Amino acid sequence: MCVGCRSCAVACQAVRGLAAGATPLVIDIREEINNEGELRLRFTAEACRHCVDAPCVEACPVEAIYFEDDGKVVINEEECIYCGDCVEECPYNVIFLDQERETSVKCNLCSARVDKNLKPACVASCPGKAIYAGQLEEIEEAIGKRRKAFRKRFEP
Repeated sequence: MCVGCRSCAVACQAVRGLAAGATPLVIDIREEINNEGELRLRFTAEACRHCVDAPCVEACPVEAIYFEDDGKVVINEEECIYCGDCVEECPYNVIFLDQERETSVKCNLCSARVDKNLKPACVASCPGKAIYAGQLEEIEEAIGKRRKAFRKRFEP
């Protein structure tokens, strides 16, 4: 469960060498009223979902955003012309313009870490284990196990 600590965002910044406050992870905070009328905060970590039909790829006029062979959607920051078209087209609002480097930035699933059989920085740093990366079937299985354990622990 995401607790809003932002350790994922800080880890991403450190691994990617991004400026403070600049991260392709967005922590969404929602206020909700539960059945007892109590205010609760719900935190959600949002990152690029590496869409199969990615609108950011189509939007890029110089093809700086592309699909890698394994399906990851990545930005070649050397080719990016800093126009912002990808930012406008991203349905999840998880691409941003890095003013310091004059390029668009998004999650690259920590390719360099994954190539060394390490988890992406956001996944490895999340104390609530709220962020997953990998094959969809593996993620769904892991989430199913967590839900089952949670129910067993907290439901009568």
